[in-house]
Amino acid sequence: MLVHERLQQFGRLQLALASCTSVPAGGSRPARRPSLLPAWIDNHQAIEVSNMKPKLITFLLILSAGAQAAILVGRGGPDGNSNARTRFLLGDTLARLDGLAVDGTEDVLAIPTQDGVTTIVYAFSSECAYCDEVAPDWASHFAKQIGEGVRRVAITRDRPDVAASYAERFGWDVRILSMPELAATDRRSFFLSRTPWLHVFDRHGTLRFQGHGSALDRVEATAARLSHSLHPRSTTTTEIGGS
Repeated sequence: MLVHERLQQFGRLQLALASCTSVPAGGSRPARRPSLLPAWIDNHQAIEVSNMKPKLITFLLILSAGAQAAILVGRGGPDGNSNARTRFLLGDTLARLDGLAVDGTEDVLAIPTQDGVTTIVYAFSSECAYCDEVAPDWASHFAKQIGEGVRRVAITRDRPDVAASYAERFGWDVRILSMPELAATDRRSFFLSRTPWLHVFDRHGTLRFQGHGSALDRVEATAARLSHSLHPRSTTTTEIGGS
């Protein structure tokens, strides 16, 4: 339809609305028209508007479905470009963690080991209030012997000097690995995304447990089980005394 015709229709619509809302001087308000369409729209136009409704609804449904599909693609799946690629799930393997020791020198920790060592990784931050709550329990945990062939390392994004001061404040006796320059695009940054958090890896570098920093009992049980499977206690008994 031409532009000037639409302008004329708009003007007639304003007049129709004005006639429905204005009250003549000394008179009563006229009754509203029973029709939902303005008087200047004929039957043909009414049918055309009515026919547009299903098309409009269909378009909105398609638009909504497209938006939902975009959200699902953004979330991704096992094979998509998604957060699944940046996460570590139980059964995933980690090759190494590298950063800085407390003295500022480069430090690399290979997670798979040849001698069957189980590795426990403790993620913390000096600015995390929840870390302050579990820090004393971690100190007691670090002083406890869990089992043979278990090593422990605490990782953080803090600078080495800040990390060292934090560990000293709570009396931690544990290896510290600072990773302040670890890029967010590096998949290993997942291990620093939550604090305080615990991770247990077996000798192959496979993640066997992860949980909140307060779950020390479960960490100890998992590490002891993995250690026992590699270093079973001897069942040989020794006789005391004799003939």
